[in-house]
Amino acid sequence: MQQNDGSWCKNSNGSGGGPNVWFVPFPHVTHFKCFFSFALQLARQGLSIRFFCFDAEIRRASEPETQFLLDGLSFQFHSCDSMLGDVDPSSHLVRGHVGVNAVHNAVVEFMKSELQSGRKPACLISDLWFSLTRDVAAECGIPAWLLSPYSSVYLSVVSYIAELESKGILNLPNSPSEEGSREEIISFPGVPLLRIHEIPHFYFNKNSAICKAALRNARSIAKCDVILLTSFYELESSSFREFERFIKSVAAKNGREILHILHVGPTFHFLLSSKDESRLNLLQGGEEKHPTIKFLDSQAASSVLLVIFGTLVNFSEEQMVEIALGLENSNQPFLCALNSPLKGSGVGGDDVFSVIPADCVERTRGRGLFVQGWVPQLQLLAHPATGGFVSHCGFNSILESLSAGVPILAWPHATDQFVNCRFIVDEAHVAIEVHRGPGAFVDREEVERSVKALFHTEEGAIVRKRAHEMRDLAAWTVGEKGTTRENIHTLVALIRGQVT
Repeated sequence: MQQNDGSWCKNSNGSGGGPNVWFVPFPHVTHFKCFFSFALQLARQGLSIRFFCFDAEIRRASEPETQFLLDGLSFQFHSCDSMLGDVDPSSHLVRGHVGVNAVHNAVVEFMKSELQSGRKPACLISDLWFSLTRDVAAECGIPAWLLSPYSSVYLSVVSYIAELESKGILNLPNSPSEEGSREEIISFPGVPLLRIHEIPHFYFNKNSAICKAALRNARSIAKCDVILLTSFYELESSSFREFERFIKSVAAKNGREILHILHVGPTFHFLLSSKDESRLNLLQGGEEKHPTIKFLDSQAASSVLLVIFGTLVNFSEEQMVEIALGLENSNQPFLCALNSPLKGSGVGGDDVFSVIPADCVERTRGRGLFVQGWVPQLQLLAHPATGGFVSHCGFNSILESLSAGVPILAWPHATDQFVNCRFIVDEAHVAIEVHRGPGAFVDREEVERSVKALFHTEEGAIVRKRAHEMRDLAAWTVGEKGTTRENIHTLVALIRGQVT
């Protein structure tokens, strides 16, 4: 039900008396999922939640298959759509600068109205990209904390880049595609060695709005009294310790003290702890089995390679054909979910089956399955038949894969994914890298080689063992005596202590 203040009230029939916490995620589905699942966990601890997002996310969280998660909790959504102006809420612009500005304006407007009424939240917890929102909250006397869905390795990289840039000693080439950038190495303390082109591309255009915003956001990390990470300590303990040391030293130089840096993930693990199995099945894939689940049911244990590249990766026609033929040639069972072909790639429509060779589909029938669009990734990763995962190295997908004990074939595409790739391949040793050629192209021979390496070599056996270890640690850390569980207790006590 929408209220006259622009909010959507959902199931505020719980205790409702706990401190009020505001959540402000970046306007994209993967960030929404991290923030939503963690906000639910705090609501279950008796806190009241106000969640700022767009109507599309509100509808997603209010669908019957997820509605049960909100039962009995004090949880309110605040719609930010009115701040979009003439922009279509479904436009890709909502996932970028326009969407961030719209959410920021909605938060600030509501903040001012609350303060005028003599009310304010115990704290505001926002995404890395909302540094300006945190600044305004801090000016209003509201504790403003960071919840980061990025790895601590990536946070180290962006923090070091911001620090070097502020000293005038960062000397990146004008473009990551410049000659030599694919091989030239750059070293940051506590971070696996990176090639220059693996740094997020927006840092190469120093005068762009996104570069300036990224630098501002990176510098804001050391301004936060509390930093929350959606990963778990046991996965990234070594890189985390260096990030913690560096960011606290930056804060100290500016006369600040960071009180807590806490791992609170994997946040989605709390959704999987429901004892209502019938409702949990709805959450993961629907009451009627998804066709992809039915396919996995027909395959041998730990035999199937999942190929899922996230919501934003679109391939050219040529690349999609190479993926299909490489999977066919590997002779490994597979489930390949692809988004519509890249626009302007010579494709006559949005249908992947107009690109994938029909004879390839026919030859692999029974052993392989090609699908287009969304699939229930969590449920697929948890299925006993799944034995490997080709991932774009989004950190959410990495956490989901490792929490299920599934080793990864790392095929990064943008932003933090290249840094994540280096971490899971070179430090965590839970992945094998898919090597990209000129123009980031991967031919069928490399697809075939990578699949066989994962399933049929000693290297593959090592990363599989490590993935199984991470699965057990992920389950332990959210358990009653785990690190994440203890951190959440610390956080809840801290939030309650903010209330005077």
